[in-house]
Amino acid sequence: RGGPGHCPASNMAEVVRWVRSQGGQCAKLEVKAQDGGERAVVANSALKAGEEAFTLPFGLWLTAASLQDHEAGRVVLAWAASNGKASGAVRLPDEHLEMCLLAVLLLLEKRARSSKWSEYVASLPWNSIDHLPLTWTLERLSSQLQGSAPQQGIEAKRQQLTAAYASLCGSCTKDAHAEFVGACADAQAFIQAFALVHSRSMHAPSKDSNGRSWKLALLPLADMLNHSSQPPVVLEVEEGRQVVGRMLRDAPAGAEVFQQYQGAATAQAFFATYGFIENVAEATPTELFPAWEKTFGAEHTCIRLSSCRSIRRFLSRLRVAIASDEERKALDKKAGPSDAARQPISARNEREAMEQLRSHLAARARLGQETEAAVEKKQGPHGGHLAEATKALRAADATGWVRLGRLAIAVLAHLDAGGAGGRELSTPQLAVELHRATREIVLGSSAASAAVGHSDGEAMTLRECGGNKGRGFFAAKKLKPGHLLLVEEPFIFDANDDDFAAIAAAHVLGIVKEVELRPDPNDAEEHEDRDVAGQWLRGMKGVSWEQAAKAFSAAKNNGFQTTMPAAPEEEPMLLFRKLCMFNHSCIPNCSVYRDNCTGTARVLVIRPVDPGTELTIHYSDELVLLPTQLRHRFIQGRFGFECRCGRCSGNDPSGMMVEAALGKTADGTEDPAKRHVMQMAHRDICRMQMAGGVAVGFGYGQQGGDSFDDWAQALAAVEAVMPHIAAYGAETFWARHHARELKCLALEGLGRDVPAFLALAEHCAAAWRLLPPFCDGLQELNARLGTVRARLPPALGPKLEEKAMQSHGNALSGLAKDLEMLKGWLRSAGIKEAASPASAPQGIAEAALAAPKGAASGYPAEQPPSAPEPAEVAGQNGGGGGGKKRNKKKGK
Repeated sequence: RGGPGHCPASNMAEVVRWVRSQGGQCAKLEVKAQDGGERAVVANSALKAGEEAFTLPFGLWLTAASLQDHEAGRVVLAWAASNGKASGAVRLPDEHLEMCLLAVLLLLEKRARSSKWSEYVASLPWNSIDHLPLTWTLERLSSQLQGSAPQQGIEAKRQQLTAAYASLCGSCTKDAHAEFVGACADAQAFIQAFALVHSRSMHAPSKDSNGRSWKLALLPLADMLNHSSQPPVVLEVEEGRQVVGRMLRDAPAGAEVFQQYQGAATAQAFFATYGFIENVAEATPTELFPAWEKTFGAEHTCIRLSSCRSIRRFLSRLRVAIASDEERKALDKKAGPSDAARQPISARNEREAMEQLRSHLAARARLGQETEAAVEKKQGPHGGHLAEATKALRAADATGWVRLGRLAIAVLAHLDAGGAGGRELSTPQLAVELHRATREIVLGSSAASAAVGHSDGEAMTLRECGGNKGRGFFAAKKLKPGHLLLVEEPFIFDANDDDFAAIAAAHVLGIVKEVELRPDPNDAEEHEDRDVAGQWLRGMKGVSWEQAAKAFSAAKNNGFQTTMPAAPEEEPMLLFRKLCMFNHSCIPNCSVYRDNCTGTARVLVIRPVDPGTELTIHYSDELVLLPTQLRHRFIQGRFGFECRCGRCSGNDPSGMMVEAALGKTADGTEDPAKRHVMQMAHRDICRMQMAGGVAVGFGYGQQGGDSFDDWAQALAAVEAVMPHIAAYGAETFWARHHARELKCLALEGLGRDVPAFLALAEHCAAAWRLLPPFCDGLQELNARLGTVRARLPPALGPKLEEKAMQSHGNALSGLAKDLEMLKGWLRSAGIKEAASPASAPQGIAEAALAAPKGAASGYPAEQPPSAPEPAEVAGQNGGGGGGKKRNKKKGK
């Protein structure tokens, strides 16, 4: 709990009366003094959930547009319009530039003394904002934060604001200069006003009379609410019209009304903005600023502990600084110290770099302990909330350095183990171990323990498939559904990193003695990716340019991109040693189940398999839900091969049943007119996705290719076309299934649980007939259904379940039975069920066949309204180890 400043309750009460006089609605709120002299906004009458606690019309928004009322303000607006362009101008982020304008406006209004805003401006805590770190002197910053992450950012922002103040002074005309300096005498006054604005302004978009857009506003009364991470009120902003404070839950008379402060992703950033931390346990390591090794060329370098790439950039500086003359010659001379050696260049160089790093970190730890003892002695045992917050930030910083030290220890241990065994690690092998240790640092205490690897060599053998298909796994004996074939932990990279080619290629080279991952023979020799990999790894000992290029081609050919919400990577790419050898089939006999936290994949048999039969998985749920002609086109475009599985060739009875269901019409007849209407309706909600000039799948969007603006627009679009699609296609018809998925996503995103439940029930029933049995896609769909079911009112849930069972009972009962069987297989395979939430979702067939507990929808209201890109299940963008092109597509 806390607020952006302290002010007498009497002043705040005046503001409440002023807000009411200006058209604001807040009849059930008042300001009261709390213990310690702080003020709080409390309910003077009971407030109900959904009720409007207050309403602030646009006339009460203080935006930068009001600078037009002051001569100096008009000059400041002109200065802002040329930000970063005019000579001497200071480049500022747009949000901070707007805060500068609001800071000047507050100072001008304070000097004016009589204006519409006088009562509000006078109520602000001008003399009690010394808790805001941006107002601190450099000496106080150093004393309190001891070089920890927030200090560096605050110092940099103070320097930037000082330069902005000088630029503002220089841009003022003679008359405007007198008004400006009269209101803002020096840079410190400007910084203090900025700190006040930074801690109180809110996102409230509007446009002024000149058509200029503003994103921020100071909102009287709303900015008086203290902070809570679980507030009873949420702000609803209607652009340029009003702000409503709506109650999320009941609040009795006398209860304080809180809001949740926004705009800070970490405890460090929150402290820098607001001067407090609600929960000191949230202060975890985020950034490190080494300032102790000019010899390493890393002074003022920022190491972001949430980024493997940032750590690689730091380590590059260390390697370059101690590289031998011969090693320097091999490095890219055009690259800077942070880029020239992102990967190990030799065992000798890596050992020396890590030993020096460990030595420096040990010295820093000793100094940190001495400094902390001195701070503790000065503050005493009872330093207050501020002392607790700064102590937590210093401790987080120390923890970050300890993590970095663990990296050095881990790498040195691998080097020692290799030397003791008489085999020196190759530089690619060293790169593999280094990346593993780096990810452990980034994941920190949240790193999940890796599963024990398993590969059933008695059940399957790897052999050539013939032609361009490459290699694949074949059954060595008769296998029953539920048989566990493989458990494998992947290497995980970020395909969004600029050095992605290097890290992926290094891993292929590092595991070459364990498994040979083959490049795509269709890759062009002059492909730019080949050059990128060679350029990044040119300094790595024992690796030629051509080896690097081929290794990266092999990584692309056998890896796949996916979504992992808990992973630090923006675009995770997973590379498996063995999973990538499973080939694709549109009617597979195996399925992959992946842990979304660790990426660990398990392969289970899902159909009876005879000896000698190839073991296959399906590469994408989306693709197997399409009829043959479309499926072939998209598989060829996305993966670069022509599928000739039993379903595609028409030789598999189960596959033919799925094809028949996908093409089933509503009345059993083929009506060309209805088919044409259906096709046009489907085009109104989807677009063809292209990659490299070829079609790779469908995505949801408006006619013409634009994404939907929000879930409401998406729902309106799909509800407009669904009757035309349903008039032609049955529930399992492919276009109807595709459109229904968009409808389910939109209803879930909008929180419309009753229609979402019924739509998902129909969707699950159809998917059970269309998707491979027991596959992970069915499990995820049922989890979504269970999550929505758990949110239904207790009295309504059973009635909706009964309605769903009346319409889709056979399929839903079959799905529940299959998933109960699958849960047993997964438990045997070592996959633990997620922890149960307070209200566990119930399946709709019967209570005993419940949806997986703890399953989350994965489609919250803030989910982007465009559909997920084509999904690729774990390992299913890999395959045969040779000959199949793997285009990079984000999926799941």
